[in-house]
Amino acid sequence: MSGLPFIHRHPEPSETARLQLAMSVFRDGSGQERERDGSTRAGWREVERIVAEVLGGSCRENKDIFDVLVPNHRDRDIYHGISVKTKELSRRNAISVFGGEGRVFMELCNPSAKLWEALKRAGISEDSFATMTRAEEIGNSILATVHDWHNLAKRAFEKLKPRACYGLKC
Repeated sequence: MSGLPFIHRHPEPSETARLQLAMSVFRDGSGQERERDGSTRAGWREVERIVAEVLGGSCRENKDIFDVLVPNHRDRDIYHGISVKTKELSRRNAISVFGGEGRVFMELCNPSAKLWEALKRAGISEDSFATMTRAEEIGNSILATVHDWHNLAKRAFEKLKPRACYGLKC
């Protein structure tokens, strides 16, 4: 099969099994996240490392735009960025509720303080956010801030790897 599993194509059963096996290793008490019954599961950093290992990539180990970078199998100067999310939804019906309300919650970035800084520079207070006023201005500020981060990350990456392409589409 050509292409990266989970990125370019659906994974083969053996590739899914490899990911499941790697994740299950942390049930032995060595995982960062402890369950109510005393067992453990992989924490967010461990999950990032597992994804990198299974896909042949590397972890960023920082608060960068992407948690894992995977080189393209055809052109090693092209990388695919993956943002790994491990937050557990607390309610079993959370996904169906999202569909019914027409909304979804997503993490745009790890350092939310930087989003607040940009909002404050634009004269927007946390009260405006809490009272759901000035939504268009808040949204535009957040999108502009994230877009700027992506461009900064792209320039920094391409400076380290001049022949490489970060390939962000903003």
